[in-house]
Order: sequence, then C-alpha cells, then structure tokens
Amino acid sequence: EKKTCFAELKSGDVFYVEDDRRLVFMKIDEVSSEVEEYNAVDFSDGTLTYFCSHEEVEKVKAKMVLS
Repeated sequence: EKKTCFAELKSGDVFYVEDDRRLVFMKIDEVSSEVEEYNAVDFSDGTLTYFCSHEEVEKVKAKMVLS
C-alpha cells in the first residue's frame, strides 16, 4: 500500500482513505456552492466531499464496467 497526498492525485483518480477499502472516492475538479467546496465524490452514495491537499490517501487502479 502506497500512501500519497491528495494534492498529488489528478481528476479522475480513485482512492481509499484511512485504510478502509469500503470508503472509495474519486477526485474531481474543485466545485463550490455558496457554503462549501468539494473536490471528490464518494462512490458509495454519490455525495460530494472535500479533502485537504495534505491528507494521506491510497491511490488505486479502477475500471468502470457499463452494462
């Protein structure tokens, strides 16, 4: 398992956090609402979230399958 900083990821990269492989996210281009900023999407429920640039994550290879 190789940890990296969130800032090192590119948009579209998939990653885990906190050594919990049930928590899978994808980095997105930063978007903001009037109240908050977002830079990742949670694959479990599609919600948007925010990660600090220095937060440690584990980048993983991912493949999308459409059926």
